[in-house]
Amino acid sequence: MNMIHSFKESLEQSAEVALESWWEEIYRQYFPHFLSMSAPIENGWGQRAGIDRVILLKSGKQIKIDEKVRYADYGDVLIEYWSDKERKISGWGVRELDCDYIAYAVLPTKTCFMLPFDHLQATVCNNAEEWIKQYGGIQTANPNYTSVSMAVPLKVLYDAMNNAGQVQWNGQ
Repeated sequence: MNMIHSFKESLEQSAEVALESWWEEIYRQYFPHFLSMSAPIENGWGQRAGIDRVILLKSGKQIKIDEKVRYADYGDVLIEYWSDKERKISGWGVRELDCDYIAYAVLPTKTCFMLPFDHLQATVCNNAEEWIKQYGGIQTANPNYTSVSMAVPLKVLYDAMNNAGQVQWNGQ
């Protein structure tokens, strides 16, 4: 499946949605010791490291969040595995980022899935080959590059994340 995409338009849309008050409502519900939230400087190191929002808890702990917004409900999570297919630049689903969570908001259902990033990434990496065959190939054409994602059904993703939390070893 191919889609035409304007990175500039998408960035503008993301900037608008980042100002929505429901983000704070989400974070207050999810983090019981929520104190405040802030956004890194636009186009700064934080955004390149996968940080759209920093949550401060009452203990002083900072939690870094990468916010993803879906404008339609397909019952899945769209996971990018190539940010730039031509230059072989990994997408957010497999690339090392500095965030603690992916906040995956589905606007029509007013639902946000708070996905612990390290756990999500381990799950994606462990299942990528199968998922790419089964759910992958959603290509987004940009002016100078192509992004490629896989639309993993929520139940499949959550079942796999549960399994990824168990690690076995063969050593003594």
